[in-house]
Amino acid sequence: MKRSHVQTFLPGLLSLAFNLPLALAGVHRGAYDTYVHIFFADHYRLNWFEGREFRWYTGFSVTSYPPLVHQVIALLSWPLSAVSAWLTPPASLPGLYRYRGEEIGYVVTLLAVLAAFPYAVRGFARIFVGPRAARWAGWLAIFCPAIGLAGW
Repeated sequence: MKRSHVQTFLPGLLSLAFNLPLALAGVHRGAYDTYVHIFFADHYRLNWFEGREFRWYTGFSVTSYPPLVHQVIALLSWPLSAVSAWLTPPASLPGLYRYRGEEIGYVVTLLAVLAAFPYAVRGFARIFVGPRAARWAGWLAIFCPAIGLAGW
């Protein structure tokens, strides 16, 4: 039996529908690790090939965290900063919107990861169980509280 496109994309869309209100409410600002990732993305935005960040602990190695996520956020932050500067009013304080593009890039990356998570769980579960149980595992992964706590 062939699956329709709606059935294929429904877990990702449902995950987006579940997590998008959290992103719009700014729940990510309360997570303990959010600003570390935004800071490292700002590092890659300013000095892509430098392995140490001298603004933190007088030379912290940024490669101690996996750099791909921070590099993706940094790449997204360039166009998102331009869009954000165009949409937001002028800053009343200098540097008020300095990390706005990185924060929006962080949220976009987090939403993409959370939308792909049910598919990853389903693919990993297929190694151990049959296709029907793996599909259930993917559906249940949308509402997994540990992922919500880690992401938000």
